Amino acid sequence: MTTTDASGRPSTARDECFGSLADAGRRAVVRIVHERSPSGVTIAALASRLASVTDDSQPAVVTEDEKQRARSACHHRHLPALSDAGLIEVDGETVRTTDHWAYRDPGIQAVLEERTTVSSDELDAVFEAIADPQRRRALSTLKHQYQPTTVDALAAEIVASETTEESRLPAATERVRTSLVHADLPLLADAGLVAYERASGHVSSDGHPLLRATWLGDTDSTECDSERSPKATSASRG
Repeated sequence: MTTTDASGRPSTARDECFGSLADAGRRAVVRIVHERSPSGVTIAALASRLASVTDDSQPAVVTEDEKQRARSACHHRHLPALSDAGLIEVDGETVRTTDHWAYRDPGIQAVLEERTTVSSDELDAVFEAIADPQRRRALSTLKHQYQPTTVDALAAEIVASETTEESRLPAATERVRTSLVHADLPLLADAGLVAYERASGHVSSDGHPLLRATWLGDTDSTECDSERSPKATSASRG
């Protein structure tokens, strides 16, 4: 069964979006393509610009080997992942951005325009951490807590918020608890999103400045989620 968030969007849409953005190279590709859309950019021009961004040099001094490596990365890593996430479309040798909701999200806009003080490695960690529905539910639950809670209580609240048939099984809470202890909470803590004391079993939100409620899917932001026509979106870029 596919779950949806407050905007009615399948949770997998956020999984794919955030997962694709958990890489500095792919974020650079999106930024470059978005700057040249809706007309788009050729893959050759994209590779040249990406190579210069990666090496922090001017496009004119980028070597052919550097361009070739960037082109290979685009073909084999960046473009397939971003296309699968719905952030770009590839038409022959031309790449352009789509009318994806992410481009209307102020937080993601700030990341793509490099208007944050968060390091590239930290951005990788944050986007990787939230590219999972259970971890997003954990963060959503914790942000409403005014004091640390226990892993057991957090697991019970997550299960109570689920609507799948599996969540009604007696073993569901233990399954979620095990995942929290061994995978989710350590990853969220490493990303700076939660404070987790494994010895005591207590966890709390760490109030990360980058994290937005709309990313967690438990609120519907008309600013970033309202549907716009391609014409309106193109006009907002120009």
